[in-house]
Amino acid sequence: MENDKIATMFEMINQKYAEIEEIVEEFGMKDQVILSNVSAVFDIDEEGTLDLEMVYSISSNSADALVLLNRELVMEFIESSNDTPDSLDDLLNGTGISLN
Repeated sequence: MENDKIATMFEMINQKYAEIEEIVEEFGMKDQVILSNVSAVFDIDEEGTLDLEMVYSISSNSADALVLLNRELVMEFIESSNDTPDSLDDLLNGTGISLN
């Protein structure tokens, strides 16, 4: 994968995400909103091996709101996102998305 191109794209996505945070603040709801973002780029080689580049973030100004996000659930997601699936089927497992 083209790492510079991917890094630039992720940077642009993060800039858009910052715009969303500004909208939330403009409406005076920054203590009542949890923002979550997951962006991933994948490539599958001829053997079906998956190469995955991913960034994610979860943010809130409210500590109470973050406590409501089951800490174990968030950590499970973060830890599992570091495990590169063996195939696209593994990546899509549980999403309800089918390639058929």
